[in-house]
Amino acid sequence: MKSLVAIMLLMTFFVLCDGGTFYVPWSLSELDQTIVMALRLPRTLLAFIVGGGLALCGAIFQALFKNDLASPYTLGTASTSALGACLALFLGLSSLLPFFAMAGSIVSILFIVWFLRKNLGQSSHFLILCGVI
Repeated sequence: MKSLVAIMLLMTFFVLCDGGTFYVPWSLSELDQTIVMALRLPRTLLAFIVGGGLALCGAIFQALFKNDLASPYTLGTASTSALGACLALFLGLSSLLPFFAMAGSIVSILFIVWFLRKNLGQSSHFLILCGVI
């Protein structure tokens, strides 16, 4: 675990220093400090937050299905998200594409939850079949 943290910190250092121009941390001008602190550092921190969120979602899927191979394709959320994105492109609303994709996946989850409540007492296998269909 300590080695993974060390690798993560080392890679963070390289991400902040390397880009179109390699910045040496101990000899930064005021402009270079602004570039690193205002552009590169927020993007790096956001990448950590997004990666942690995706890892948490994956762990929730795996715990819900009691299956180490569970993924968003198991419930069909990835497919309906793609359908929502295609609908946004078809309607010419490409600026709203992420919202349509999220709405598509939410509609899928709501449909599956509604279907499961209608058939109470079913196992996780029924949930998987409901999502695949």
